[in-house]
Amino acid sequence: MDNLAELRRLFRWGHWANEETLTSLRRTAPPSAVRWLAHIAAAELLWLARLRNEPPPLPVWPEFYLDDTQRRLGESRRVWTIHLDGL
Repeated sequence: MDNLAELRRLFRWGHWANEETLTSLRRTAPPSAVRWLAHIAAAELLWLARLRNEPPPLPVWPEFYLDDTQRRLGESRRVWTIHLDGL
């Protein structure tokens, strides 16, 4: 398996894991868990911005509610897919 295929596989797994976490947090959402997932969403977008030599789009520890976090995770999945498809 080539490195790009492996990277895509890992990103698919990461996106799946984020969705599973969101589903779990919809049932019970301790504030600390929402904060950690918001951090993951922001960090995914921040790393892509760094790779593209762009300014950071979000703070590393944003104050998001669960719905905001879900939107950012969806955005991350979309832009990372576009980026990896362009490689």
